[in-house]
Amino acid sequence: MNSEAFFKLTYGLYVVSSFRQEKMNGFIANSVFQVTSEPAQIAVVCHKNNFTSTLIKESKVFSVSVLEKDVQPKIIGLFGYKSGNKEDKFAKISYIKGKSGVPIVVEDTVAWFECELVQTFNVGTHTIFIGQIIENALLADDKDPLTYAYYRDIKKGKAPANAPTYIKPS
Repeated sequence: MNSEAFFKLTYGLYVVSSFRQEKMNGFIANSVFQVTSEPAQIAVVCHKNNFTSTLIKESKVFSVSVLEKDVQPKIIGLFGYKSGNKEDKFAKISYIKGKSGVPIVVEDTVAWFECELVQTFNVGTHTIFIGQIIENALLADDKDPLTYAYYRDIKKGKAPANAPTYIKPS
């Protein structure tokens, strides 16, 4: 199998967030997609070991922030490579709280979606969460979203071990 073929699938990069009481967390996701338009629903894929996965299951809400192409490296580093069990990620960035109380990253974000969890699917190491959109906003119509291809090819970024696109180096 040629693992390079997987890099030809198109992806964006997003911050998916959730919370429980006062504890907020988020992670960089590259597997987010619209499922239906009526009702408006999107899916996110999260590794089962990710702290945010637990928060989504418990709170039944999550947000998706679509990162802009020129996102600051600090946001990728914070949400992609730091553990929310050890660090308060939201103390270091700009965010708002949605109608449900879920944190929504707005820094370096072109659009965001707030969702109520409606279904989950076990897919081995990961869970697919389907959420119905309860609110959203377009923040920067004049900016391009960050794609995984741009992150990988231009920014020379790598996928962390819990990412669905992670391929163990040979």
